[in-house]
Amino acid sequence: MTTLYLIRHARAEERDTRRYPNDMLRPLSEEGRLRFVRLAAKLSRRKVRPRVIATSPAVRCTHTAQLLVEKIRNAPPIETLDALGFGGNLAELMEWTRDQKVDQVAWVGHEPNMSEHLARLIGAEGASIRFAKGAVAAVTFYDEIAVGAATLRWFVTTRLMRS
Repeated sequence: MTTLYLIRHARAEERDTRRYPNDMLRPLSEEGRLRFVRLAAKLSRRKVRPRVIATSPAVRCTHTAQLLVEKIRNAPPIETLDALGFGGNLAELMEWTRDQKVDQVAWVGHEPNMSEHLARLIGAEGASIRFAKGAVAAVTFYDEIAVGAATLRWFVTTRLMRS
């Protein structure tokens, strides 16, 4: 059994071509950082402990992954994957996930990729899923790690988990 956590990066600074001419360098906002830290702490207390985390190369995604790592015991490694960048590549992500051979894995990426990946993983391609900034979905593969073979276990947002 493998659990995969799909995470959309936390709220980032507003787009501003003067401050961030390269959108890949746009960081998290202070509010986004604080909200995600609270969510990550709650998830850690509930035994969410990915053994490896893959992230998009965008700064806002790598920062989100780092915030998660800070709250997890036995901090897992973070690997940057172009397949989690804009456009995404689900086939590459599935292959990478199978190669990890661990019981918990996390992906940190962007919209609309995360909602599209989630829908395909649970066999609901084309489903309309609103994947809010900083949201986390957990799916479980009981047998084969394959598109359409996952079961949605839960889906939370930073707003829902706010204390």
